[in-house]
Amino acid sequence: MKQRFGSVTVTMDFEKFGATAAIKAPPAAQTGDVTEQLKKAVAQQQSIKQGRTRR
Repeated sequence: MKQRFGSVTVTMDFEKFGATAAIKAPPAAQTGDVTEQLKKAVAQQQSIKQGRTRR
């Protein structure tokens, strides 16, 4: 499944859903919080879509 948020595309693969995997979280220095950027992108997309439906 793919979803676009502004210029970001998020891809999710559920092919092996339920299988266990060995994972390790990255160090905090290699992570970031993009919550606000995603909120702005979604709001911008909704604004664009609303503009199209009003015409």
